[in-house]
Amino acid sequence: MKKIFTLIAAALMAVGASAQTTYFDYTVSNTATAAVGTVTIGTPTKVETSTIATGGYAYKSDGDLGGTKYIKGTLADAAKFQAGDVITVSFYTGSNPSGSDYGVVLSADNSSAVTTLYSSAKNTVETKSYTVTATDAFVGETDVYVARATGKSTYIVSIKVTGGEREAEIPAEPTAATTWNFTQGLSTDDVANIEADDTNWQYDDAAKNWNNKATLTTRNVFTELKANGATLDYTKGLLFTRNNNTGLEAGRIRFYTENPSLYINGSANIIKIEDLATNDIIRLRIKGGGTSARALTITNTDITTINAETEGEGTEMTALEMEKELKVTSDGDVTITTGNGFYFYAITINAELPEKQTDPDPTGINTVATDAAKANVVKKYVDGKQVVIEKNGKKYNVAGAQIK
Repeated sequence: MKKIFTLIAAALMAVGASAQTTYFDYTVSNTATAAVGTVTIGTPTKVETSTIATGGYAYKSDGDLGGTKYIKGTLADAAKFQAGDVITVSFYTGSNPSGSDYGVVLSADNSSAVTTLYSSAKNTVETKSYTVTATDAFVGETDVYVARATGKSTYIVSIKVTGGEREAEIPAEPTAATTWNFTQGLSTDDVANIEADDTNWQYDDAAKNWNNKATLTTRNVFTELKANGATLDYTKGLLFTRNNNTGLEAGRIRFYTENPSLYINGSANIIKIEDLATNDIIRLRIKGGGTSARALTITNTDITTINAETEGEGTEMTALEMEKELKVTSDGDVTITTGNGFYFYAITINAELPEKQTDPDPTGINTVATDAAKANVVKKYVDGKQVVIEKNGKKYNVAGAQIK
């Protein structure tokens, strides 16, 4: 993800350790009668900056961590552990330590111990700290587990996590403007690569589309669309898979050559756009591919569902073209999953949708020309599985590139 970080260590040093942020703070309450010195030990109570998982702690009435019980603490404010954070635990044991048997174990997942803070003496409240290093298991995690060591009768007084010299996150820069205009059709290079790859692609003369004749990727494994070993310009920057059956099977991807568009056939097909920034704007020009109910399910945007049935005319799905604007809600990826077949005419990021072609005869094919003007008549036809526009003796594809 596009993250930029800056150290605020200097600011922390300037104001002193007292200004360090507390990301977790958990103490027992004074409800039990058992006491050690002047510290009363009781059942745990949560403070505002902490969250405790349900079932994550199971004290006896005197605060004993007995058995395999533990406290799970989640850092406040969606913080994650970083090198320099300090975990401080106050605890005591009810039996005389024998070697290194008694104390508390710190871990990030309640399975692999990061360190053990050992007790020095029976019935003596001790406060010990651990400083997170750059390579240990806490880095990037949000939870801390505190369990007893191999001995018995370990009692917790308090647990605290404070921030050391932390890095402050700066919001990701908006994604560069990007446009996929599928109405321009395949480029000459794309057509050449597709024609050379008869293992994976085939042309449907009746439907006028290229479609995949082989499975392109297994279930939930994303891939670029390629032909002849080359990534297709048409969909470059988009990833595809299917969350069903064996994956992106034959016929799921179709490139129409007349009235060009990208058609995704059937349900559970997924398009992924990676590494977007919060508040990026995605715009879609789409159309449902039939008269049955169908919808798109979208992650990480302010619109989670686009229903072609209910958002058409009334409640009847009429396969009308729609334009939708989505706002990315957090830095990361966006996925678009089909509930049935859909035509995609354009997808943009931080860019307006391309203008729709409103001229019913933009190439002048149907214009009656005089004999003197016949040399300038524009012809449009399909040749070599692509749309060709011929004018003044030269040939162009629908993107306007001259065909040599």
